[in-house]
Amino acid sequence: MALLMSAEFYSKVAEFARQRKYFAVATIVRVEGSSSAKPGSKAIIDEHGKIAFGWVGGGCAEGTVRNEALKCIELGRPEFITLDCSASECPAGAKWMSISSRSSRSLNY
Repeated sequence: MALLMSAEFYSKVAEFARQRKYFAVATIVRVEGSSSAKPGSKAIIDEHGKIAFGWVGGGCAEGTVRNEALKCIELGRPEFITLDCSASECPAGAKWMSISSRSSRSLNY
């Protein structure tokens, strides 16, 4: 199943690139606590902030990731962000945002 998702994901990325559409790719790199998204989960966010393919979590996390993806598209550079419900510190070089969530304690994108 993961291989199929991977092939479909990269096919979609190639399609966006061929069509010269602006987009961002969000990838979960670390999760603390429980979350519907797992490390390695990916999503393609289009230039309108819509998740065109994939999954990086729901609720507050999804909305925040979409907004941050739009900023990355506008600035033309990647960002490492930490979404956290409880921590007071952030990994070096990361952007930290507090969100309200009932599932995970911390997500890194």
